[in-house]
Amino acid sequence: MTDFPTMTVGIVLFNGDPGLLDQCLASVAREAAAADVDVEVLLFDNASTEPVRPPAGAVVIRCEDNLGFGRACNRIVSQAGGAVTLLLNPDAALGPGSLTPLLEAARAARPGEMLWGGYLCRDGQGQVDAFWHWWSSAEHLLRWPRVAARLPTARDAPMEVEKLCGGALAGFTSDLRTLGPFDESFFLYGEDADLSLRARAAGYRLVLLPAMVVEHYAAASMAAHSGLVEEARADAALRVVALHQPYFYGLLARLDMVLFTLAGLRHGRSSTSARSRLRRLRQVRRWGLHRTVPPFAPRRSPHE
Repeated sequence: MTDFPTMTVGIVLFNGDPGLLDQCLASVAREAAAADVDVEVLLFDNASTEPVRPPAGAVVIRCEDNLGFGRACNRIVSQAGGAVTLLLNPDAALGPGSLTPLLEAARAARPGEMLWGGYLCRDGQGQVDAFWHWWSSAEHLLRWPRVAARLPTARDAPMEVEKLCGGALAGFTSDLRTLGPFDESFFLYGEDADLSLRARAAGYRLVLLPAMVVEHYAAASMAAHSGLVEEARADAALRVVALHQPYFYGLLARLDMVLFTLAGLRHGRSSTSARSRLRRLRQVRRWGLHRTVPPFAPRRSPHE
């Protein structure tokens, strides 16, 4: 047995693809057996229209309202019984041998020192945006090639990164509770960037575990809710800036979003995609000149 007799894997659900969820849960069971650790699986059902049928041993926490991704994760962490908690997307699958590096890292650390992230891949390619932070689309455009060139491979040693992705984020359960882990003013997206900034300010190291490979598929509900996704992303991006940068910088971020949104319409996107993209401007208008605004809370929206 490992030094941790149990760990918790928490997954937030909202009208996702049952096949992807089955694949995710099967990978958790397989890797738990390989790492010789008992895993408590907590599924938070964010008011899905179809009831979730959990596999044997999994616990479903049902909610009558869609709380959003961050609030749902916070409920999971508050009920987690494991010393280490891994928050995992339902459209992700753990790769072979992926839990062992996490448990080894936790054995070598003490609470209050670090959080860990899995190496998120899509079709075998590392997801660059999962591991670094940017304040504006302009910065993203300028820095992306340099960051992509430094992307590790699964053979590389653990490395510190700017940001951890909420799709495969782990820490001592006590640390996650201390940190929140997420700010509940974020409905969808951005909560992991905010957590990363707060954790680093509190002295935590953010460590990417390249050997902890997590295959991350496109969210099954994203296409059907693309407009809401764009609005949620826009609100999240503006909220991160408002929380961590001076007011004037927040105004520049809103201008940056308007310019890049309009510029993106000229790159051969379909009319449906263009309409969805324009939904970002609703959030820019909502933020206006305000220092902050109430949380974005649509009636229906997918999780990450």
